[in-house]
Amino acid sequence: MADSASLTDYHDALMLQRKLQREKIDGYVENDALIVLQHPPTYTLGTGSTKLHVKFDEDSPPEGSSLYRTERGGEVTFHAPGQVVIYPILSLKNYRKDLHWYISKLEEAVILGLNDGFGLQGERKQGLRGVWIGDSKIAAVGIKVSRWVSMHGIAVNIKMQEHASGFDKITPCGIEEFGVVELAEYFPDVDIRQAAQVFVDAFAQAFALEIAEQEKVISIRSNPAACQILKLFGNLMSRNYPSKATGQARRF
Repeated sequence: MADSASLTDYHDALMLQRKLQREKIDGYVENDALIVLQHPPTYTLGTGSTKLHVKFDEDSPPEGSSLYRTERGGEVTFHAPGQVVIYPILSLKNYRKDLHWYISKLEEAVILGLNDGFGLQGERKQGLRGVWIGDSKIAAVGIKVSRWVSMHGIAVNIKMQEHASGFDKITPCGIEEFGVVELAEYFPDVDIRQAAQVFVDAFAQAFALEIAEQEKVISIRSNPAACQILKLFGNLMSRNYPSKATGQARRF
């Protein structure tokens, strides 16, 4: 899934998110959605980003990569092939109108996926966002919410291989004292598509949702087949949200 035909340009994905978010805000669509994809090498700066954590000239990103300043919260981060990115387009009015709760649920989804899918113990770090294995970050979280409809989301490092060196060009998320890790360090033969499905299932479990059919992508220019849009059902506030992983680990 890491060949060029499996990648979605960051700008195209951003335009798609904005389109789906606007349709959701305006009431044109009933169901929430997940966008699941991989990006080519891309650096993104959040609203709180400073040049202190970028180790290259912003006007001249490293060869083969691009740089975007976005409306999500947080510091600088890096996307590349082998990293699974999940962008939820959710109406938080149907869940809980609480951004701290929402970010915590995104982190919980990753923790569930690591536990149920791979038998790994992911955890949070006090005062920091994202999901960690020990002192290394395996998933970053950054969101933007307008009129209680979300965009942006989570990025999980699966099997980035040589692309992982892109993190060396920044201080990831502005955190100097800790590093990053990918799933392949524990499971060298991990399949990226299967891992993506594990985390999609974990997202559904964390938010007590049902994943429905994949929609046809009609508003993205670069490699439409590489981008999944999944409809979500069952976003009821009365659901009992699971608080810990259940079931046996599946290993790849």
